[in-house]
Amino acid sequence: MQMYNFASRSIGQDEFKRAVYVATGVKLSPHLVNTVFKIFDVDRDDQLSYKEFIGIMKDRLNRGFRGYKPIQRYTTFKSCVRKELYSR
Repeated sequence: MQMYNFASRSIGQDEFKRAVYVATGVKLSPHLVNTVFKIFDVDRDDQLSYKEFIGIMKDRLNRGFRGYKPIQRYTTFKSCVRKELYSR
């Protein structure tokens, strides 16, 4: 995205899909690319600009989504069982 920003260009869905593949090696499905564009393309021109992309990502960070915390199922389960055993 930053390369397109330096060139003062927005990108379409095909270019975005190719850029993601080149950068990550992941092939995105057309449905996923379309969904990303529905979320990020603020002005609905079917082009994704650096400003639109970064704006949404910064908003996401400001809302507190800095990553996910893995659920410790066994630890939670164990503490629940202990609580039940000691409460009797």
